Amino acid sequence: EKQTDTCKTYLEEDGITYVSGTKDCINFNYVWYSGKLWRITAINKDGTMKMITDDAITSISYNPQNNVNFYDVSKKDDATYTGSYMYQFLNEDFLDTLYNYQNIIVEDSTWNITTSSSKDTKLPETTLINNSTIGKNTPVGLLNSYEYYLSYKNASISSGYLHIGYVWWLLNPYSSSDDRYVGFDGYTYKNSYPSVPAARPSINLKSNIQLSGGTGSKDDPYTILGDKEQATANTTLLNTRTIGEYVAFD
Repeated sequence: EKQTDTCKTYLEEDGITYVSGTKDCINFNYVWYSGKLWRITAINKDGTMKMITDDAITSISYNPQNNVNFYDVSKKDDATYTGSYMYQFLNEDFLDTLYNYQNIIVEDSTWNITTSSSKDTKLPETTLINNSTIGKNTPVGLLNSYEYYLSYKNASISSGYLHIGYVWWLLNPYSSSDDRYVGFDGYTYKNSYPSVPAARPSINLKSNIQLSGGTGSKDDPYTILGDKEQATANTTLLNTRTIGEYVAFD
């Protein structure tokens, strides 16, 4: 997507192209996959593409104790994500909902856990959870605070295209300096959140996948060859229905 002075839509950093800008400017990175709407957030050096769900999938505690105890400093390579409730949900329950994922997404993705606040940290300075044994095969993850920061660096935080008005988890561990979730206002926060924030899963598409249709807009998202759950034109979406109505399944 071309950039203009008034509508910036991407930025380059360390060989990675990040989608960055306002909701009004960015209407070209929507993907329909496995019955879910996604947003492309970055094109990696190897041609793979990182995506995040357009909306929250569920609300879930990150770990058994949603407080300072969920970050074990002595096991900082793996205790935070790969040993958590979040990891289990994303890479077992949620992964099973992704159709033909073995041929569509990168199953051994590397997920970066930043080590300070979003604006002061660059990805090369992060801790890679895949350095630990149990993080080697991690298809599904979350965005970290720096990746989220890059999504609105070309815009104000409240108008950034990933701001949804919900509280949702980032990958970062708890500490006095780490931003670990996005608030209702779109800003990132460090403190322990008393309620249960939402999860917006993130995956990486393989570099050799082929698109089967779509233009990338919200109303006409890209579709992926090999995904049997294609978006059908002129279909009434289930999320437009109300409580009390009946649904007939094939």
